[in-house]
Amino acid sequence: MSEDDDLKARGDKLAESLKAAHAERARDATSQVRKPNETAAAMSLALRAASEIVAGVAVGAILGWGVDWLFHTKPAFFIIFLILGSAAGIWNVIRTTTPKGRV
Repeated sequence: MSEDDDLKARGDKLAESLKAAHAERARDATSQVRKPNETAAAMSLALRAASEIVAGVAVGAILGWGVDWLFHTKPAFFIIFLILGSAAGIWNVIRTTTPKGRV
């Protein structure tokens, strides 16, 4: 076998192995990419969980402030309803993110 034939055989073997590696990398890359619907569903769940917490805290704070204004007791009901609103928001997030049939 001449030097040129040996070099050509090594080059062909390298090209074949590069093709196989490229195909494997492409296959791995496509298997790790999320589908658009899965990403949208995850974003929707995250935004809903965040809004549940914010809504719980806001409603608790507003109700507490209103009761304090009504009965002229400055921070007492505000703090109580703020804590209750926070707990309600966290409970709603737990209910929302837990798979059906668990809680």
